[in-house]
Parts: sequence; structure tokens; C-alpha cells
Amino acid sequence: MVDSSAWVLHANDVVAGYGNKAVIRGVSIDLGAGEIVALIGHNGVGKSTLLKAVFGLIPLMSGTVKINGREVTPSPNRLVHMGIGYVAQGHRIFTELSVLENLRVAANVVKYDRRDARFDKVLGTFTALRTRMNQRAGTLSGGEQQMLAMANCLLSEPRAILVDEPSLGLGTTVVENMFVLLKELSQMGTAILIVEQRIREVICLAHRFYLLKEGSVAFSGLTKEVNDESLRRMYL
Repeated sequence: MVDSSAWVLHANDVVAGYGNKAVIRGVSIDLGAGEIVALIGHNGVGKSTLLKAVFGLIPLMSGTVKINGREVTPSPNRLVHMGIGYVAQGHRIFTELSVLENLRVAANVVKYDRRDARFDKVLGTFTALRTRMNQRAGTLSGGEQQMLAMANCLLSEPRAILVDEPSLGLGTTVVENMFVLLKELSQMGTAILIVEQRIREVICLAHRFYLLKEGSVAFSGLTKEVNDESLRRMYL
């Protein structure tokens, strides 16, 4: 467990859902600098809902969220300016805009005198996008769209990113490359909270995990202590 003084994000006793129906019930999680923490569990248990609630895409019914030790009412604009990025499920991008236009929209949160440096840094990571700058984003391959979604997020140089199902619809090689990138980001100090259905792969990637069942945390711990048999028992 990370010392509380190192938490980038801490959610305590969060209840959230849609309309009057709670999907997650009393969930508490924390995320430290340079950590990769996985949210795992069967479909429909509230993993993506938790990310949306923490980022302010849906309102909290109760509970609290702290960013860098400061309690906040989550909203996307506020959290981006506090150094929290979000990569939505299904590589959400502006499909009718070009790659360059997507990046320019994302760069609006970056100080003007830092934009060129951030463009160079991000395009140095996602080199495949350099030859696609004038291409309409909706015509990119699935892997390229995921690269663009991640690039949009990383332009603001976030201290932490929330990543929802990055492997969705992507081939094995693209997923492997994406996981390598996430590991490199964590090694540079970026905190990563990831929802992922490829359980074995994400367990190998992450430092810690939370297993959700029926909207609550059923198990949590260090991934290095997990094996196939313990995962099977937890999922039963």
C-alpha cells in the first residue's frame, strides 16, 4: 500500500450510478505516483462507472474524491487542470476532425509556451501519427485511433491517467505496445488507474489491483501475490 502522503488520487466510500440507481456502492481506492492500479471484475460490476464518477462524468451520490490531498467536486475540466487525464472506452476522438485538429483541441489546456514542446514529446512517442496529421481521425485504424486518444490525453502532461478498456477492439500486437507504453509512463512517475478485461495481461502490468463484485470492492492486493488459482477463486 502506498503511503497516504504519496496519493495522487484517493476516493473514499464513493456511491455513484445513473438516475436514482447506484451502480457502485461505498468503493474506496487510492492511487500513488508511478503506480499502475488495475480495476478488474466481470462486466457490469461498475468498473467504468467508477472511473466516470472519479473524473466527474457522472455525479457522486455520496463519498469524496481527493486529488493530491485536496478534496474536490469532480469535473473533467477541473481534474484536467489538476493533472488528471482520462482515456475513455472505445478510443473516443473527434472522428470528423483531422489528427492535427484533434491534437490542437486537446492542447487548449496546455500553456501556450509549452505547446510546441508537448507536441514534439507526444509525437515522439506516437510516431505513426506524424504521417497522419492531415488525415480524418475517423479513417484511422483502431490502433491508430487508440494512439490518438492516448496522445490527446498525454498532451497535458498529466500526473495520473484513468484508462478505460484500452485493449477494446484491438489486436494483440497493438495491445502489447499499449501496455509497454503504460509501463514506461509509470516508470516516469505517471500514476495509472486502468480498467481492463484482459485479466492476465493487466495483472502482469499492474502493481496493485481492486476486484469489484456487484458494485463493491471484494478483494484488493498486490498483483505479485496473484496466480491463476487465486484469480479463479476470487472470481467465483
